Amino acid sequence: MVIPERRAAEVTPAVCKASAGAVEHLALARVRNVADFLADATRAGCWCYGASADDERAVGYDAPDYAGSGVVLVLGSEGSGLRPRVAKACDQLIVLPQRGRSSRSA
Repeated sequence: MVIPERRAAEVTPAVCKASAGAVEHLALARVRNVADFLADATRAGCWCYGASADDERAVGYDAPDYAGSGVVLVLGSEGSGLRPRVAKACDQLIVLPQRGRSSRSA
């Protein structure tokens, strides 16, 4: 899991508890710039997919062929999603289905 150095939550004991300990089984790395990391991943042969709920260019998550190379899945913030430069650095934007209902507080 790659997390930006700035403007991102830290992995704290509360995060570990909320993840039911799953975070303890992940390799974590902090990067200075996510878009630059994605460029490096692309050069290394990975395909970068960004989750976007409101971009008309986004395809269903089951449309890409994920076989045969490394895959990077980029998730943005709950409220504003991916930053524009990060979205542009992705090879494809995808839509992840949401089950159940969600309500926003005003």
